[in-house]
Amino acid sequence: MIMTVQTHAKVNLHLAVGSPQPDGFHPIQSLFARLALADELEVQAQRGPFSITVDGLGEYCKAGEDTISRTALLWYEATGSETELKVRVRKQIPVQSGLGGGSSDAAAMLHLLNGIAPLDEASLARIAQTVGSDVPFFFSQANAAIVEGRGELIKPIEARSLPILLVMPRSLNVSTKAAYAHLDEVRAKPRPFLPDTDKIVAVYNKSCATWCNMLYNDFYVTVAGLHFYDELQRLSEQLEGYATITGSGSCWFFVSEDETCIEKMRERAVECFGADAHYWQTTLLGSSSA
Repeated sequence: MIMTVQTHAKVNLHLAVGSPQPDGFHPIQSLFARLALADELEVQAQRGPFSITVDGLGEYCKAGEDTISRTALLWYEATGSETELKVRVRKQIPVQSGLGGGSSDAAAMLHLLNGIAPLDEASLARIAQTVGSDVPFFFSQANAAIVEGRGELIKPIEARSLPILLVMPRSLNVSTKAAYAHLDEVRAKPRPFLPDTDKIVAVYNKSCATWCNMLYNDFYVTVAGLHFYDELQRLSEQLEGYATITGSGSCWFFVSEDETCIEKMRERAVECFGADAHYWQTTLLGSSSA
């Protein structure tokens, strides 16, 4: 049996980060939105002693340490299903970018495996949370959601389809663990979470140009002052839209209702950074998107 699936990236349109808890994890209050940009997984499954091989990720991590392999091993431990798995990944989502590629791959793999040997919801949730904090969002298959806790509390919302530009420096990759440590070092005190997440949703449903009145990413303070990000913010100031980094970085994005503004922003960014950056012009997936 061969199965093929698209695994979409995400951006954090809003990301508030709380103080570290005794277990070392930080609570979040965030607005996640999925993108058309996606990896592709081709999974071959057949009867046999359990094993998994993953092709296409060798330049990013050691064999067996990727999120796909970790997900499959946890599923096998929970089900005992003797299945031989061969996975080929066609990677389009950049790593250490804040776009959630590894988490999206893991969630898609968990869905496929659950079709072979199903688990109850609690077991699926436990596997998703163990593999990564963003995996529960992707596993929910929502195109947009308010995400809280350690990433396990998902409230799907009506998603908007909007054009978006992603820009990522070629010379900077961001480790999530290092980014959290840096955030704790540079800020004096976290901003309090909004008591009513419906207000986040209400702002999201307004013009993108107004989002900056309430939405933000706490991690931006960790890159503020770096020429790359300061210049991108400057270039976007005269355009109708909303700009910040996604996740803990290093990818920056600009979203607007106006495709012309996206085109202009891309032209300005390419003129400024040329081959020193990667560029993706894509869309946020709306609720009607597959």
